[in-house]
Amino acid sequence: MKNENKKNSKKAIKIFIILVLLFAILFVLDEIFFSPKNNTQNINTDNTIQNTENEEISKQEPKTDLKIEYINAGQADCTIIENNGQVMLIDTGSKEQEENTVNYIKNKNIAKINYIFITNPNEEHIGGLKKILENFEVENIYLPSVQINSELFIDSVVAIQDKGLKIKSPEEGAIFKLGDAACNIVSAKVEPQDINYSSIIIKITYGEKRFLFMSDAETKTETEEDWEDIDVLKVGNHGSDMGTSVEFLDQTKPEFAIITTDQNTKPDILSRLENIGATIYNTNQNGTITLTTNGKDINIEKEK
Repeated sequence: MKNENKKNSKKAIKIFIILVLLFAILFVLDEIFFSPKNNTQNINTDNTIQNTENEEISKQEPKTDLKIEYINAGQADCTIIENNGQVMLIDTGSKEQEENTVNYIKNKNIAKINYIFITNPNEEHIGGLKKILENFEVENIYLPSVQINSELFIDSVVAIQDKGLKIKSPEEGAIFKLGDAACNIVSAKVEPQDINYSSIIIKITYGEKRFLFMSDAETKTETEEDWEDIDVLKVGNHGSDMGTSVEFLDQTKPEFAIITTDQNTKPDILSRLENIGATIYNTNQNGTITLTTNGKDINIEKEK
């Protein structure tokens, strides 16, 4: 009888410890994501601008070239944007490619990243985050409000906490500056059952040129927004036929389309882009794609 009581006591203690650990993890996630300090109004207030000023800022004469590099990170997204001494990273690529991503950034002599936006919590967007946090100074980090239950996601959140950073979740319509570029959060939905629908979509305006980063957005998101003409489109969801609809392209009419993938894009998507006159670049075939603009002209170079 005593042995039975001891076994029951040990089981109770184990269950208690597991519950305490689970509570601690949930508490950390709650503190990081839902602290009142984490709302969009905390976007580096020195660089935050009002919506009413956005049009005026986009007309300002750019002082230096805006540089955008769509890194060849396999079936993943990782884009470096630089202007006037400031750096933004939109997504961090996959876990598999993390060393290559870090080395690429290091070779650019970048020591500090002003903004990191993880537009989607899936592996092909957040996979390289932990390694990047270990190697670079980071000022601001933004994730969607939607969380996923994966070891990689939890490890990434812990890495952010270890870095002493607070995660912020942007709101639709938020505007901030990267150097002389005006950046706008076009979409930041919150739908826990639909991760791609909850992707963060970013538009950058520089002089006369507009750049749209669609993350993993699909047709559902495309039909809910009013889109304007843009110059360069980072095609949604790696060129999947779940998005980049004819209706969306009729509104945006991009001159250039960038597809970040390690696979061959389906002919239907290529045809839609060709039919609106877009010049198509694909990291699968072209490697890393580097774009520079003075706000009037766009120059694109491909790795291969």
